[in-house]
Amino acid sequence: MRKRDDKPAALDHALYEIEMLAAALVALCRPGLSGADGSGWMEVFAIHSRNLNEFFGQNDPGGGYMKPSHFVEWTQSYAFDTNLARRASSQVAHLTYDREKPEEKTQWSFECIFRPCACHL
Repeated sequence: MRKRDDKPAALDHALYEIEMLAAALVALCRPGLSGADGSGWMEVFAIHSRNLNEFFGQNDPGGGYMKPSHFVEWTQSYAFDTNLARRASSQVAHLTYDREKPEEKTQWSFECIFRPCACHL
């Protein structure tokens, strides 16, 4: 059986991304999180957010990329967060010259990602 045809196994990967995103959010809310641990969990959050952005996004890159419509009838509109994807790609997933030095680390805007109205206060 081709991997593409094994829907339960493929769906396990999508569920894993959701579980890891949730685990990262729980970890990032812990009081007293050290800088190194916070940075590590932020990278976990960024990479799994990026993967889910691609999964739920409206663009279909084709090939071996999974989309919700491969599992269920899907009509939900979703606004792809290009800033999150760009930053996760350039500062976490790939070795680029855009990576920040440790002393110039800027915060990831959780409020904007999960509560869009918070960014416009």
